[in-house]
Amino acid sequence: MSFSIETFEKVAKNAEMEFQSNPQKYKKKLMLYALLGYSVIFALVILFLSLLIGSVAMAFYSSVFLLLLLKKKLIIPLGILVWVLFKSIWVSYPRPEGYEVTKKECPELFNMLKSLEDQLETPKIHRVILTPEFNAGIAQTPRLGIIGFHHNTLLLGLELLLTMSPAEAKSILAHELGHLSGNHSKFSNWIYRVRDSWYRIMHTFQEQGGWFTAPIRGFFNWYAPRFSAYSFALARQNEYEADAISAEITSAEDASRALVNTYATAPFVDEQYWQEYFKQADDKPEPDNSPFMGLYQFVQQNKQSKKQILDRLKRALKEPTSFADTHPSLKERLEALGDLALIPKSVKQSAAHVLLGDQLQTIIANFDEDWKSYNLKHWKAHYEQSQKDKVEFENLHARGEESLSKEEFFDLCWLTERYVSAEAALETAVRYREKFPEDYRIAFFIGRLYLSKNDPQGIRFLEEALKEDELVESACELAYDFEISRDNQADALVWRKRAESHFEIVDKAQAERSM
Repeated sequence: MSFSIETFEKVAKNAEMEFQSNPQKYKKKLMLYALLGYSVIFALVILFLSLLIGSVAMAFYSSVFLLLLLKKKLIIPLGILVWVLFKSIWVSYPRPEGYEVTKKECPELFNMLKSLEDQLETPKIHRVILTPEFNAGIAQTPRLGIIGFHHNTLLLGLELLLTMSPAEAKSILAHELGHLSGNHSKFSNWIYRVRDSWYRIMHTFQEQGGWFTAPIRGFFNWYAPRFSAYSFALARQNEYEADAISAEITSAEDASRALVNTYATAPFVDEQYWQEYFKQADDKPEPDNSPFMGLYQFVQQNKQSKKQILDRLKRALKEPTSFADTHPSLKERLEALGDLALIPKSVKQSAAHVLLGDQLQTIIANFDEDWKSYNLKHWKAHYEQSQKDKVEFENLHARGEESLSKEEFFDLCWLTERYVSAEAALETAVRYREKFPEDYRIAFFIGRLYLSKNDPQGIRFLEEALKEDELVESACELAYDFEISRDNQADALVWRKRAESHFEIVDKAQAERSM
């Protein structure tokens, strides 16, 4: 039986109620649920290994049995089963990649980490890697597959460090290390890792395929999503506990400011810096400046106004908690911290300056060189295509709409938005729709343009765009964001459910094709 998104939410909700009414009983049941997966794996390993060894042993004592093994090739599926089972136990986890820093290079960062490790009684952080993103996290790479013996890597976003105060950064680090903390129950930490392990094992069997692994594959296709749903309550509680640990180590105020900063500053930097930076590729074969040095200068010179922060905060506070993510909504996390929606203070000296010290400029230069080596060729390709698009737009516009084919007319719509204005593109798109009413691409295009003007009539066009499978995901995302921005959570939920139903249909179709 298929485990739908609706079923996942039902199981997760029931688990949350169980957890709230009797946490100890819930944890005991969850422990048994987790052990079921291990029991099946190790029981099968012992069974098939015994059969394999027994068959080989009997072949030495019985030539008839040896001939039977060779004739029927019975030893081959047994060997494959044992191999696949061992492969699933030692399922590989790719090691995180990024710019690795050392204690010698960044002593302040490692001193902070050591202090947090001691306070929280965490396992050792073996590596610290800087990434470009506005994010932070702990990656645990098991050396012995599902058995454990983890290698712990801290992933720390340069963008995050550049825009946060040292106190806010410490709060975020305390949250991430809180998931490994001795103050966090060992059982919770174990379940936190096991949730990921079962899905990896499930995917290992799916990739293997074949009739001989079908029963085991069937079990884990049944087991993994149900375990994930039932353990969801504990995973979400882990997030609240990590927030509480963060507030205890720093302060509720710092933890609140760090959360608000995350929700307010990340979109600000994306909209005001990165989007503007990449727009250069329309007109220039190379960027005017290096991206991360430009980012460094941008955050030094451009501060969000209180109104900008409040607008983004209000938008984020409207987002409901969902079962798509173990993290609670911002509203619920702030309520758990004491209902503190504090505006981040202006950062005089960022966490990047304090924690990375003299190494900061070297790190930025390395990020820039790395970016250029991977992205300059794509930038140049975009620029060349943009120049062709400009010529194409001028040619289409000069010819007039009546002489254009369907595809040429459609191209004129989006090229008009790109090189003239959204208003002109909307007028062109309306004329296109009058001529080709069954093309649902234009319904999506018109709906998007209306919503960009905060005009709710765009919703009815997105409703029409749902008739085209390839447009469903984008249409639902646009409509969901629009309804949330207008505080219409019930209508937003309808769009989210539509997207989930679409994903479910696509997954089922892919599964049937792969059988």
